[in-house]
Amino acid sequence: MRFALCALFLVPCFPETETPMTYEQPFTAAPPLSAAEIADLLTRTEGPRLAFLREKAKQSDLAETLVAFANGQGGTLIIGVSGRARPRVEGVQDVPATREAVLEAALECTPPLVLPLPAPVAVDGATLVVVVVPPGLPQVYSLHGKYLQRAQMTNQPMLPDALRRLLMARGEVSWERTVPDDATFDELDTARVAAYIERLSNGLPGDTLAILYRRGCLARTPQNGPEEYRPTNAGLLLFGREVERRFPQAEITLVQYRGTDLADEFEREDICDTLPEAVRRAERWLMEHMRKGSRMVGLERQDVDPVSAACRA
Repeated sequence: MRFALCALFLVPCFPETETPMTYEQPFTAAPPLSAAEIADLLTRTEGPRLAFLREKAKQSDLAETLVAFANGQGGTLIIGVSGRARPRVEGVQDVPATREAVLEAALECTPPLVLPLPAPVAVDGATLVVVVVPPGLPQVYSLHGKYLQRAQMTNQPMLPDALRRLLMARGEVSWERTVPDDATFDELDTARVAAYIERLSNGLPGDTLAILYRRGCLARTPQNGPEEYRPTNAGLLLFGREVERRFPQAEITLVQYRGTDLADEFEREDICDTLPEAVRRAERWLMEHMRKGSRMVGLERQDVDPVSAACRA
């Protein structure tokens, strides 16, 4: 017996920005740091706003450091220096190649970083390449899906709470937290909301609107009174009365074929419901249609639930 599970989930489409992003030149002109300023930085240890890399450093290390600075208060990367606590000047032999490596690292970030042009600076008879990441950048940056920040001398993945605060601070509100233009509070199923609040608060009374607002299911509107809260896309997907009408593509399709090959004879069910209910219905359907096994434990026979076993694994 063969089972095929196809899940089609809602994929938000964002409007194009008014100003298209260019990828050809991620650098802007900026006055370079002086040799005296660089010499002063070389007396310090690496930190949240200062990093050293050797000329032959991996491009991934370059990109990670740029992303970590961009997600913080900016910083200065000096290439041609070894050592974290005790910097030692080694110099850069091929300045054009190093600048090209920084260019490629900036393009590797998502979105691509727009930085001041890396500047060669002569210090103690050696040439260093200085990359400045300015503070106050407007976006949140990642590298191959990883959001990084500086933690003292190292680049570390951002914790979920820190990432959420940064997204909110820089105005990058996710699709889930946006409010459809015509959405009203009446679209939410009050029974489902009440059941959720009861489970969340262990039966204790709570402010329903405040709880949903803190969890991103509601957003405030300028009006006063009971209409000041409107449901977000997340709230509508979790508690909406008419998910199929508003999000027709938020669908799970379950198919069971009678044999081992994909054939014309099959059993199918399409589920378009709130996300919790859709998951419950899909699990129930699988339990009803999936072959169950058993095993002997001592002298007793125990049924094996393949779905639960797969989830635990």
